[in-house]
Amino acid sequence: MANITAEYEGFFSEPCTVSVHAQNNVYAVAESDSVTIYHDWSLRNCAFSATMDVQVNNDVIVITEVNDTGDGATCHCLFDLSVTINELTPGSYTAEIYGIDDPFEPDDIDYYGTVEFTIEGNSNQAEPLIGTQYQSDCYDLNE
Repeated sequence: MANITAEYEGFFSEPCTVSVHAQNNVYAVAESDSVTIYHDWSLRNCAFSATMDVQVNNDVIVITEVNDTGDGATCHCLFDLSVTINELTPGSYTAEIYGIDDPFEPDDIDYYGTVEFTIEGNSNQAEPLIGTQYQSDCYDLNE
């Protein structure tokens, strides 16, 4: 947060408080044989609606957040996104998070971050299962 004032020819404005929020906060919470990958404060257009494409290849998980509405908007919002992956075998993993905001340009991919985590559950799992996906409502950028 910062308080900003302007000065012109010896006159000062009233202070204005400006809040800057961290963006693209990527982290993981692992429990037993599951992990939830979080991508908080992701700046997207107001019409954004995500579908999480999750690919698990050995110890690397690639998550692509795809805007499935096809709608563009000139306004912007911050969203919290997450996806849970169940029945992972024990070991160390790396998750890479990407985004496609325009489904008509699938080669225009944004990189949001990488997070590492460890699964310590039992080793009787078969194939990883994609569990719940979450998208918050829009956070007003003026708050």
